[in-house]
Amino acid sequence: MHQHPGRRPHSDRHRHNCHRHGNAPCHPRALDHLVLSPSEATIAAGGSRAYTATGFDAYGNTLGDVTSATTFSITGTGSCTGTSCTSTQAGDQTVTGADGSAVGTATLHVTHGPASSLILNPTRKTILPGESQAYSATGIDVYGTAWNDTAATTFTITGEGSCTDNSCTATGPETTP
Repeated sequence: MHQHPGRRPHSDRHRHNCHRHGNAPCHPRALDHLVLSPSEATIAAGGSRAYTATGFDAYGNTLGDVTSATTFSITGTGSCTGTSCTSTQAGDQTVTGADGSAVGTATLHVTHGPASSLILNPTRKTILPGESQAYSATGIDVYGTAWNDTAATTFTITGEGSCTDNSCTATGPETTP
């Protein structure tokens, strides 16, 4: 512990949090790192999210909003324009904000976009009366991202028969789901 006449004792750990001159207010030191907000966000492929940046000195003292001086970038197939970042690649992307040598990161969760097409498997199957066939559906968005869309797909059958969930059963002459 250091003691100074006329001041209360303080530890070495806290002594360096601010650069003080006598009883003057704390003056934070140089910009050390950034904190991006939001720290995590979710968009659909092709969507975008705006970010802000708050600057901090090496001791965690805030230097305030530094968004206007921050350059934003994103991993993968994404891009940033000003403070807004976008991506067409489903998955987790890292958004980086940089102001000189000070950086901060955030995670952008990118989900697939709406289905622009469906691929059924099997693609065509003739079912005899009393037979059933299970099907799967793969959704594909405009960016080429594919995912299992079976649970969200409504299956129907032409001719006599019915479908429950992803399984279709023929009840009459040969039918095609």
